[in-house]
Amino acid sequence: MSCNLQTVCDKLVTWTEKWQLQIAFDKCSIHRISNRDNVGSCDSVYRIGDRILRWSTETRDLGVIIHNKLNFNSHISDIAHKAHVRASLILRTFVTRDPMVLTKAFITYGMFIQFWNIVRQYGHPIRHAV
Repeated sequence: MSCNLQTVCDKLVTWTEKWQLQIAFDKCSIHRISNRDNVGSCDSVYRIGDRILRWSTETRDLGVIIHNKLNFNSHISDIAHKAHVRASLILRTFVTRDPMVLTKAFITYGMFIQFWNIVRQYGHPIRHAV
C-alpha cells in the first residue's frame, strides 16, 4: 500500500507542475481510518515533492471533523461550542428573554454568518455582477 500511495503523490506533483498549480502543503496530511489503536504510529514516510507529509488523527474536510476511528465527538463538540458562543452573544446583547425573539435572533445571526463567509470567500456579490 505504501508504494501505491507514494506513486499517487508523485503523479500529483507531475500533474501540478504540468498545469502550473501550487499545492497547499499546510493542508496536506496522511489520514488513515482504522479501528486499531496503533493507527498513528505507522513507519511509512510519504512525500509530495521534497516535503514529508505529516500523519493526522483528525482531519477537517468541508467543515466536518473526521477522526481516524470515525468518532465524531470532536465535530459535535465543535458545533456545540459554536452554538454556545452564538447563544451567549445574543443573550448578552438582547434585554428581552422572550423565547420567540431570541430564537429568531439566533437563526438570523447564523444566516448572517453564512452570508458573510460567502462574501469573504468569493468577494462582494455586487462587484462581480457587472
